[in-house]
Amino acid sequence: MALEALRDGWSQRKLTMDALWHCASADRVANVMRPYLESVTA
Repeated sequence: MALEALRDGWSQRKLTMDALWHCASADRVANVMRPYLESVTA
């Protein structure tokens, strides 16, 4: 469900990788989020 929401937001251009990466780093989940962010951009 979370991956679907991430892909949906990315495809609708409602979010940017910079914003996602900033939030992931601030919440200290960047290493967990990295594979998901890479799968969205591929």
